[in-house]
Amino acid sequence: MPYCEECGKKIVETAKFCPNCSAEITHKSKKTEKMAKNKEKPSTNDKNTSSTGVISLVVILGIITALFAIQVPASYSVQEIYTVQEPYKISVQKKIDYRVVNSGSSGGLSGLNYVTNGWVIIKNTDTEPGTFVVSCDFKTLKRTLTGSDRVYVLPGEQKTANCQGDTKIGEDVAVSYEITPSTKTVMETRYKSVEKTRTVQKTGNVRLYQKIFGWY
Repeated sequence: MPYCEECGKKIVETAKFCPNCSAEITHKSKKTEKMAKNKEKPSTNDKNTSSTGVISLVVILGIITALFAIQVPASYSVQEIYTVQEPYKISVQKKIDYRVVNSGSSGGLSGLNYVTNGWVIIKNTDTEPGTFVVSCDFKTLKRTLTGSDRVYVLPGEQKTANCQGDTKIGEDVAVSYEITPSTKTVMETRYKSVEKTRTVQKTGNVRLYQKIFGWY
């Protein structure tokens, strides 16, 4: 039985027009009819190829989803930053330690002049010897006089420093003093903060793709 060349539908052999699409019928050989019949039938290979492509896409998407969604336990190492206090030495200047044992003042003649003598007994309580400078002020109602003395004192030793001011007999005098010890160089231990890194082993859950490729 012949087929319509336009729509591929079956027609009677004597038909001049296709009852389906109204196309004019020209009767051809059986080969032409076979070709028209094949045109009407969809290709099985095309269907199979399309189905395979869809299935492959679904499988790939499923694998990708699983790689990012699934978590698995893993043991991994990380670099951790921590702070430590490291000691270091520094040289500093420190004053010699001392103690004032006693102090006072007295008046008297020094040659032909009358003077007021201010005295201070200093004890060296340090482990190093040192020089101590004593500065005295002699204040009267009308003026202020100054004097000074220095003494070198060994550790554990005590010495008296004497300051004199040319005052007058019977004049009221207020004596004050200030001691300036020498210094020594000592090494002191101090501490500074230093950042360091160390490798720490940890355990936890990671994504499946991280586990596979070691990206953690």
